[in-house]
Amino acid sequence: MDAIAFVQELETFKAERLAPIVGAGRTSLADGAPGDAKKMLQVALANEISVSELAAAWMPSTLGFDVAAFRTPGEARSFST
Repeated sequence: MDAIAFVQELETFKAERLAPIVGAGRTSLADGAPGDAKKMLQVALANEISVSELAAAWMPSTLGFDVAAFRTPGEARSFST
């Protein structure tokens, strides 16, 4: 799988997984009542774990993978490449 296909697959996966969170937030805002913050955070954490597992499975198959390209500016520089 090339990088472009991976990013497209990841974006599709992310959109599918985030849909329940976005929908819950919109419902909460439309009703004028607060959403269940604990449930929303649990779903968000599960999504983060799923995406991390997907990336971990993909990385070993990619020669010359540059972790630095995916770092955020404030992230610690403790990764090994």
